[in-house]
Amino acid sequence: MIFLSTLFGAIFVSNILLVKLDGMKFFNRESSFKILITRGLKVIAVTSLTVLVEYPVTTFLLEPLGIEFLTPLFVIVFSYLFHIIIHKLLIYFNIEDTEEIFVDHYVFANSVIFTASIIAGLSDRFVESIALALGFTIGHLLLMLVMFTLRPRLDLPGSPKRFKGKAAMLISMGIIAMAFMGLAGILWLLKK
Repeated sequence: MIFLSTLFGAIFVSNILLVKLDGMKFFNRESSFKILITRGLKVIAVTSLTVLVEYPVTTFLLEPLGIEFLTPLFVIVFSYLFHIIIHKLLIYFNIEDTEEIFVDHYVFANSVIFTASIIAGLSDRFVESIALALGFTIGHLLLMLVMFTLRPRLDLPGSPKRFKGKAAMLISMGIIAMAFMGLAGILWLLKK
């Protein structure tokens, strides 16, 4: 039950894109649904693998030695290593056709991966850290899909010029954030 309530809370109530605006760079750049899904799944995979390795390293190595302040450094190293491995696997299985590792994409994804991994690594239990990592990244992907479908509608003719583009996107995100915060009551019932 803890896993489900933590996962639900991370997806909806504590959504990284709504709470911290991590990954906002996506809205200026992407135009393809396939690229959005591929990158979102990469973020989920890299974050999950990073937390799977980072939690035991922090708990059993860094904390006993009193050097847990090095956790962000390990998160960056592990996430970059897993990003390269997953990218090479996607090329090997012909899912992606480019040899170039997108540094721009990694900067975008790294803010999400870094935030999710640090928050998940600070949890008390391993199951809870996995639920947080999955919840943050799945929630990020779901919100990116919602905003991907909303973006063309925000630029329709007839809307005021000042409310087109990022202004309308931020207003829409604020409304979505308020709707997601309404789900906090359900989370409270799940924890009881």
